Amino acid sequence: METGQLIFFSVVGVCIGIAFVLNEKFKIKNPDCLPYKWGFFSATTSAFLGIAFALSPQIGATPDGPIWLGAVLAIGIGYLVYKRTKLGWGLWYLSQFITIAYNGLNTANFGSIIIMVLTLVYLKKRWHEFALYPGYQPAIDPNER
Repeated sequence: METGQLIFFSVVGVCIGIAFVLNEKFKIKNPDCLPYKWGFFSATTSAFLGIAFALSPQIGATPDGPIWLGAVLAIGIGYLVYKRTKLGWGLWYLSQFITIAYNGLNTANFGSIIIMVLTLVYLKKRWHEFALYPGYQPAIDPNER
């Protein structure tokens, strides 16, 4: 196994472990809510991607733009997904789509496409649970009480 593959699978394993731990804490605070493992996994992978961008040796401008901007965006999107917001999930999905569109459809992007399809199914079932943005409290309709 190559070093890059080893690092990739190690990061995925760590993100899965973090997602399970965060989900257990979430279930303690919110026992009536459905689990959020996929959301925590997506948030932690975005955060790890942002950290990887920030720590990369090519800090600064590249032919494709500043890497630090990608780091800030990835960490910010991860935070919004962690906070269970529609904005975060929309930006996360858009960033995945842009990445695939930029790199083209090839076998290297096959895993990303599968993740996007699984996420789309997940979001279709759970979209009503998410807030528009962090701190958003919908107006309470007195007729729904």
